[in-house]
Amino acid sequence: MDEPAQDVGRIDATLWAKALDGDPAALRRCAARDVDGGAARRERVAAALAVEARAAGVEGPAVDAWRSRLREVAVHQLLLEEALSQTGAVLGDAGVRWAPLKGLDLGPRVYPRPEARPTSDVDVLVSGRDLDVARRALVEAGWSPWVSGALAARYLREEGYAWQSRSPGGALVELHFRLWGAMAPDAGDVMIEDAAEDPALGPGGVRLGLADAYVLVAFHLFLDAPPRRIGSVRDLVMLSRAASDDAAFVDAVCRRAERLDVQLPTALAARWSAALWAHPSCAEVERRLLPSLRRFEARWARGLKDPRLASYPRLTLARHLDRRTTRHGLARLAWRRLWAHPGIVDMAYDGDPRPFPVKRALYQLRDWGLQRAPKKGAG
Repeated sequence: MDEPAQDVGRIDATLWAKALDGDPAALRRCAARDVDGGAARRERVAAALAVEARAAGVEGPAVDAWRSRLREVAVHQLLLEEALSQTGAVLGDAGVRWAPLKGLDLGPRVYPRPEARPTSDVDVLVSGRDLDVARRALVEAGWSPWVSGALAARYLREEGYAWQSRSPGGALVELHFRLWGAMAPDAGDVMIEDAAEDPALGPGGVRLGLADAYVLVAFHLFLDAPPRRIGSVRDLVMLSRAASDDAAFVDAVCRRAERLDVQLPTALAARWSAALWAHPSCAEVERRLLPSLRRFEARWARGLKDPRLASYPRLTLARHLDRRTTRHGLARLAWRRLWAHPGIVDMAYDGDPRPFPVKRALYQLRDWGLQRAPKKGAG
């Protein structure tokens, strides 16, 4: 018998995981609870569930909503793939080595259908030393900067990690020239240098190894505010399933996590994925990395019952207290939690004619939770 609709918070994550693996009974139960398709959309799994429901012959109002989302994702995916192709062609002509990141890398590589892995923008990685050449080539080819101005340029140079632009077709393109501040300073360069050439991407196009992609996904999971979505952690099990040799894959993941000093987030993400899908590689990654955690990391990990709810600031603090290698360092990260870089403030209120001190005050009030007025632009 179908179960009555329930609040999304009461839906068991393991049920969603079974449904995403095509289990007909789980699909029917999810469809019975997610009548309007809203829960699946929030968890970023509606498109994937639509694919599985069709294969399993499951129907219903929720499935119709999932299919509607699948159509939206498929159309958007075509636009992003065209923007990626255009971006790659410009970078290749400029002699820049580049790699697709996140959704546009993982969708066609480890998912049965690219649209089963939704993505919102085009992310590419280049070496930090190639940023100026890459940016100049894209601007000359018609890409328009998302924001401009001296403060934005200063933020990009001092603390940022991605130059944002609009492609001629209107897609948001993020040119990553290094990785997030809590990762090792050379993480992006190491990954792009070790990536393998992929003729399908054209001149200059390379693919990150599956292990590198795994570590990136694991770390990026915790950048989102909790509770984190099932669709995001699914990348880990799909990467694990795509590996041809489980033992070699686990070795590669652990070596990369240790090289970049991200053992804690990698182990926690692997724990979460293994709890949902019980894939041996994810369980083994956690088992192998846990002994390498240091004092504060180990204590925090032991007290954490649900990685989906893990606090990124606490995770980052534990890593810094244990002297892990990061680009920003503890003092700067702590300061930025209290006082945003002026470039971030300027970008958030891009085009606002009010004096900068006013924008600073408005931004900080909102950032401290004392004011709810929306901010403009990309922070």
